[in-house]
Amino acid sequence: MSVESDYDPTFYEKETVEARESSHVIVPIVLETIRPGSVVDIGCGTGAWLSTFQEFGVKDVLGLDGNYVDTKRLLIPHEYFQAVDLTQPLHLKKSFDLAVSLEVAEHLEPKYAGGFVEALCAASPVVLFSAAVPGQGGIHHVNEHWPGYWHQLFAQQNYRMFDPIRYRVWHNEQVTYYYRQNIFLFARDDVVESNPAFQKLPEVKDADSLNNLMLVSAPILNLHLYRGLGATVKSIPGLLWEAVLRRTGKATRSKLT
Repeated sequence: MSVESDYDPTFYEKETVEARESSHVIVPIVLETIRPGSVVDIGCGTGAWLSTFQEFGVKDVLGLDGNYVDTKRLLIPHEYFQAVDLTQPLHLKKSFDLAVSLEVAEHLEPKYAGGFVEALCAASPVVLFSAAVPGQGGIHHVNEHWPGYWHQLFAQQNYRMFDPIRYRVWHNEQVTYYYRQNIFLFARDDVVESNPAFQKLPEVKDADSLNNLMLVSAPILNLHLYRGLGATVKSIPGLLWEAVLRRTGKATRSKLT
């Protein structure tokens, strides 16, 4: 099955509903720090996040995604959408005030991760970003990582990581769980130094502290616990049999492994 065929109408219907509801909570929080005149969404899907930015007054928007997106489902005017190959360098005609890329990077093979982050940083000095954590699961998730992985790639572009959103939406069920746990704001060094609003935000300097299950919201934590319990249950028959053999002196662990 090709990557393109994985993203069927059902995928986009679900993604659109979740993005629309979540964006109406998160966009106003973003606008407290930055008032962008232009926004580009790289991996925009149907353009749900851009449509919300438009509702909040941003006129200049551009959505980029693969040619497998059904343009009939777009929530932004067709002229604001451009089909691109996200694994290749992007050649934008201008820089935007804000770049958005939410739950996209995990869909690209690991070899493209560095180039993708570089493209986001070339598109804007400020990036609203989220990507799936290990165990999150989803259609064609081929590069799930803890936030520290992305922190390092952005740092290579001289971008700093901020965490001003998650604690404000963590218990808000209007926001889909993967946005609640994964969303961060990145800004280039010079922007941070010249913008007092960024200097007031909680900065992530030790991203390794986020590389654990304490980061994830209940649905993902429950999934990890379920998988762990399943592995334990599966091991019980073997452990019992080994105990019997040990008691009778017929086997040792080394003979069973």
